[in-house]
Amino acid sequence: MPGQRPSVNVVVPFRGSAGALEELRERLGALRLHEGDSVLVVDNTPGDPPAQKAGPVPVLHAAGQATPGYARNRGAALGHADWLLFVDADVLAPPDLLDRCFDPPPAEDTGLLAGGIEDQPVPPDAPAAARYTHIRGFMSQDDTLRAGRWGFPKTANAAIRRAAFEGVGGFREHIRAAEDADLSFRLREA
Repeated sequence: MPGQRPSVNVVVPFRGSAGALEELRERLGALRLHEGDSVLVVDNTPGDPPAQKAGPVPVLHAAGQATPGYARNRGAALGHADWLLFVDADVLAPPDLLDRCFDPPPAEDTGLLAGGIEDQPVPPDAPAAARYTHIRGFMSQDDTLRAGRWGFPKTANAAIRRAAFEGVGGFREHIRAAEDADLSFRLREA
């Protein structure tokens, strides 16, 4: 349904090296955007921002608080699209990610969408924790969505209607992990 989906601001929190940042910007530059869409990387790396090369995706340096929620909120505040799509920096997003996310279109009362996450294969010589995580499927959305009342979509790939996001005050910025679960539970209660 190209051309029929809502506008989307893609926000990607990042923390890492200048080289990894440039690689991320290059990958995100392949996303197919429609009018009203945007992509923004929010660099949450402490210290002075690296010199930014010209590229397809802008970067906001936001090191005020070293949490993903802080970075995501800074990025969300700069956009005006109907929907926010939060994607983690290590996600290899297909170019048509935004179109896939809204096909079929969500109902008017839908505030949160979980996008699929496929974990990359782990080599046999990887650390035991990585192999265990992969075998158990802990990186999959199914891991958290099957938790019934306590299920939530991981913001490694999740879209949130801006009105719902703003209605609950966005992410709690002091939470170092599972801020996606906290946001989901607050959205459910709203």
